[in-house]
Amino acid sequence: MLSAFALVPVADASCPDALLPEPNCASGCTPVTNITTLTIGKDDIYCVKAGVTATIGTINMDGGDFLICGDAKIANFVSKKNAKKATFNVGTAGNLNFNGSGINVNGHTLISNRGHITSSADITLQDEGSAIVNGGGFIMSPTTQFTMNGQNSSFSNYRDASFGKIYAQDSHGNGRGEICLDGGSTTFTKDFNMIQNNVVSSSGTGPACFSFSGVGDFQNIASFANSTLINICQRATATTVPANAGTHWGQAQVKTNCTSCGGPLPVELTRFAAKNFGSGVSLDWETASEKNSLRFGVERSEDGQKFTNLTYVNAAGTSSSRHTYHADDKNPSKGTSYYRLAQEDNDGTKQYSQVIAIARGQTEDLDLGLNSTDANTVRFMSKDFGSFKNADVSIYTANGALVYHGKISPDQELYDIHVPNSMNPGMYIMRVTTENGAHLAPKFIRQ
Repeated sequence: MLSAFALVPVADASCPDALLPEPNCASGCTPVTNITTLTIGKDDIYCVKAGVTATIGTINMDGGDFLICGDAKIANFVSKKNAKKATFNVGTAGNLNFNGSGINVNGHTLISNRGHITSSADITLQDEGSAIVNGGGFIMSPTTQFTMNGQNSSFSNYRDASFGKIYAQDSHGNGRGEICLDGGSTTFTKDFNMIQNNVVSSSGTGPACFSFSGVGDFQNIASFANSTLINICQRATATTVPANAGTHWGQAQVKTNCTSCGGPLPVELTRFAAKNFGSGVSLDWETASEKNSLRFGVERSEDGQKFTNLTYVNAAGTSSSRHTYHADDKNPSKGTSYYRLAQEDNDGTKQYSQVIAIARGQTEDLDLGLNSTDANTVRFMSKDFGSFKNADVSIYTANGALVYHGKISPDQELYDIHVPNSMNPGMYIMRVTTENGAHLAPKFIRQ
């Protein structure tokens, strides 16, 4: 078996709410920069273009679409109750920051995220049909609360999400909010308060991790989760109400005094990168160790969700040595192509790698080589990095928790990132995202 971060068993099911397609901010939308109040109606399409930072005081939404391909900082957001269908669509290279007093997402409003969403404000899903679908990084400050307060409101997590407190309730009496966790996703919260049964469900694509470190309050519900694919990590500092949760967890698999749902997340897949060449795309990856690994299936997608197999590459079997692999996509999709590895063991078990993306017209290979680390600084080198205008850098713990997010302007060979003192010694994963969606995730060890 190949040990790699974010590997999940193969299956076809998914959460009820799907990510929206990658937004097109190049044409067909009204650009936004800095504005005090933005009102969006049912036929309106506004956008924050790539490379642009927009600061917005308040958004009032009654239908329409808001596309984010650059950076959007929003103090307050209100979608009208019983509004016409409205969408927030954050692209792979997009960043959305909620920094005001509160975010109220009312009926029939969908927030779809392929990039990064951060919030220092409380977020409330109100009324029927409100939904957030996360396929990137979704980080709320530890002091904030995420409230699911409406009939059939939902949060679907396909990647990484972190909350201060989750409060799932039903003010209407005839519906319930639901959290759907896709296979391989990680969801962390300090506290949670669940009023309805079976609030947490699985997509059925494989084990999903839900961990908490504070108080888990079941409000006398009979069942927290309706799937054996939900893995719970009750950390050493965590407590539950009642103290002996027992059957209140439902079908979830529970671990206590843990740091992650399945032990330390292995990261022996040390590189997976894409590069345009001629009319095709060149794919390269590297492993540090493998166990009973038969082959890699190279898969491609046009939307980052539905994948088809391109080719197979034989694996090394069992090895503790470094191995490099290569495959070519001679007929890539127009626009952005998404790729992942489906690693197959000798016993037929299949697992996925993380997804990477590349846009046609990107001529450089995003190649990052870690140089050194000290107590509070990560220093790294970049190669073929010069033509990228901006890049986001995220650092994750071995169990998938985001501990750092910042920006760099890649116009030099060496970079120093000053990391928080809260980063304990251990293994970390770095992810770099450019404005055209390329990704890289090398590992490093902080001493």
